Amino acid sequence: MMTVITRAAAAAVLVLAASCSSTGTPAAPTGAEPTTAPAATASAGAPPEDRAAIEQVFADYNAALLARDFAASCALTAPEAVQQLIDAVAAQGARAGTCEEAFAAVYAVPEAAAPLDSAARTAEIQDVAVDGDTASVTFSGEANGRRVEGLVNRMQRIDGRWRLLGSS
Repeated sequence: MMTVITRAAAAAVLVLAASCSSTGTPAAPTGAEPTTAPAATASAGAPPEDRAAIEQVFADYNAALLARDFAASCALTAPEAVQQLIDAVAAQGARAGTCEEAFAAVYAVPEAAAPLDSAARTAEIQDVAVDGDTASVTFSGEANGRRVEGLVNRMQRIDGRWRLLGSS
């Protein structure tokens, strides 16, 4: 079962790259410390109010994952990305009927949770670009002792609120 969940975690990394920036086994997390607003550079392509909202969703999502508040993480995720996560976990043979169950299955395996936690703790926004109701967040993060730059996560405004879509 560990292999199944580890593979499901890898699939989740592809689906929800906002906090899942690479694979490996870095040091175990120190706890669920809340993240601060990520460091970022100015972007001409993002109105200040959108940029602030996007950065807050990004930070809140990572903080929720670190706290294992999967209900909060799922609430910040677009419905299509939630379904992709559930499908990815189920495709690996794990049972997950809800977003929360899918995250719980992935994070139940320390070999999967450790790199995800490291990425969430170290994620830093480099740029935000907004095009109408869609956005791209370029960020970096660390896992397995190495920093990965230039990762991109997509977001979508749904009912006036920004939600994570996954990597592009």
